[in-house]
Amino acid sequence: HGKELMLAVSTGSEAEKYQAGGANHYSISELLKPFQATSNLIGTKYLPPYVFYGVNYATAEDISLSAKRLAEYIQQPFA
Repeated sequence: HGKELMLAVSTGSEAEKYQAGGANHYSISELLKPFQATSNLIGTKYLPPYVFYGVNYATAEDISLSAKRLAEYIQQPFA
């Protein structure tokens, strides 16, 4: 209770497929609603998730860059 909750998520497909009308039919926000509901239930502050799209097509350089971005994202202050 009183802590922050942030998810780090990777997807196999590109971001365009995770939106209304996209191939996966739902946005990342919609898919993560159960986690947000759990956060509400347990009294944590739900923070925007970090999402790495397109892992199935990622190069080693893409993965390395995403890891760096995730580390930066975790360290940023959330208002």
